[in-house]
Amino acid sequence: MITCKGFCSNIKEKLESKTYDGGAKRCTCCGIFLFSQKSRCPCCNNRLRTKPRGGKKSLNASQLNLKYKIIWS
Repeated sequence: MITCKGFCSNIKEKLESKTYDGGAKRCTCCGIFLFSQKSRCPCCNNRLRTKPRGGKKSLNASQLNLKYKIIWS
């Protein structure tokens, strides 16, 4: 079992925007965003996420029609 060893309290960086678009990676075990060239967390050795988990929300019919009107108009 992978557990946080507490080193991440020293690693925490002040990020202006905690997003994947800015190049930050997230450790799901420690719950922190960090900039790293490596694919593993230096604290718990867990794989760092580079993309958000959630997908696009499903669109209902009215939103689809509006989307197509904008595209084809």
